[in-house]
Amino acid sequence: SGIRWRGTPRNLPPLAIVADGRWQDGRASLTAALRDVPDAALTVEASVPLVLAARPAGFSLPPDGAISGRADGNVDLARIRTYLPTETLTMAGRLDAALRLDGTVAAPRPGGRASLTGARIEDGTTGIVLADLRAAVVGDGSRFQLENLSATDGAGGGVRGSGFAERRGDGWGGEATVTAERFRVLANDLGRAVATA
Repeated sequence: SGIRWRGTPRNLPPLAIVADGRWQDGRASLTAALRDVPDAALTVEASVPLVLAARPAGFSLPPDGAISGRADGNVDLARIRTYLPTETLTMAGRLDAALRLDGTVAAPRPGGRASLTGARIEDGTTGIVLADLRAAVVGDGSRFQLENLSATDGAGGGVRGSGFAERRGDGWGGEATVTAERFRVLANDLGRAVATA
């Protein structure tokens, strides 16, 4: 409790993380939650097999052991920005996440959904602006799809993208495409620049 970054405004309540961990009957579990941050909620739960080995002494994760987990949260980006130790970055919008994990240690199956709506991110150093930023990532255990990634630069330009990641054999692979149309990549005392790519 009482977590603060240096430079955090004194009128903001400090961060607190409540966590509970257990190891029993060959399984380890963890529950953690963010506390005392207005307009932000995050809860994480996880359970994995954890076996004590005698020779050599140590812990092991059985490859065929079942795993489970979830992460649920919703965050006002403007609220989170006030806690970050940076003065040149501004953020607004909302992030919602409902992520899941099951399967085994050797073959985990992540899934769920995370979405960003009504967002705006602005870097005061470069002048880069991502306005009307929207994006969603949806997973079903073997494939993640990036949906509806789009943003404008606040000056007539824009960027959009799509992509996916999927399980392939023993690993993950995927593809992504990002297209920029006269997107402003520099707007400060050094000059102005736009890019189409």
